[in-house]
Order: sequence, then C-alpha cells, then structure tokens
Amino acid sequence: MVGLGWVGIYSIIKLVTLGVFTSAVFSGIDFTPMVQPADIDIANQPLWFAVRLAVQGLVGMLSMVAVFMFLIKRDRTAVTLAILGLTISLSVVNILIFYLDQFSASIGAIAEFILLFGVFEYRRRFLITPRTPIDPPVKL
Repeated sequence: MVGLGWVGIYSIIKLVTLGVFTSAVFSGIDFTPMVQPADIDIANQPLWFAVRLAVQGLVGMLSMVAVFMFLIKRDRTAVTLAILGLTISLSVVNILIFYLDQFSASIGAIAEFILLFGVFEYRRRFLITPRTPIDPPVKL
C-alpha cells in the first residue's frame, strides 16, 4: 500500500506539472525552467511531454483511489484499480519515458514491476479462494 501511495503522489505531482506546463505553453512563457535537466530534450517535444504527464497523472489518480479503497477495506476494488494503474504505467507511461529519456526510466519501471507482482501476490493470497472439485476423482 505504501508503494501505491508513493506512485500516486509522484504521479499527481506530475499532473500538477502538466497544468503549469500547459498554461505556460499557451501563454507563450518559456517553459524550460519547469523541466528537470534530464528533460531538456523533452522540452523540445512538448506534445509528448504533455501526453506523458497526463497519463502519469491518470495513473496517480488510480493509485490514490486504490490506496483509499484499501484503507476503507474494499480490497477487491483496490486490487483491480492497482492492477489497472500499474499496467497502464508499465505499458504506456514507461514506454513514453523510455522514448524520451532512456536512462531515467529503468529504476522506476523495475520498482513498478515489483509492486505489480506484489499486488498479484496479495490478490492470490488473500482474495482468491481456492477452488475445490465438485466431484471426487473416479478411481478405475
């Protein structure tokens, strides 16, 4: 749950950055001070930077709602939202980050992958009941 909270907070910060970035672009303000030094090449591609921040913000919202659902004991909904958010993050956000900046994405992708498997293990251990056969096997 702590990992989901961290992903959510980080992604929501990126969503706020998107709002500031978008308003700066439409106002004609130089937006290069808003990006980190590693993102300077990204600043030359504002559309992809905005898409990345928007999808990352969506992942943050899903992660924060999943943490909230865990806190109010709605585990099945929380696990579903966590899997959805982490899958979107790994399949869309990290691909965009790899496209824009190859080296900064690897540690985050590995951490999210481990977190996703942690959510799978939680679901397997606590939410899925083992199935028992209806009829015992027939001995011949």
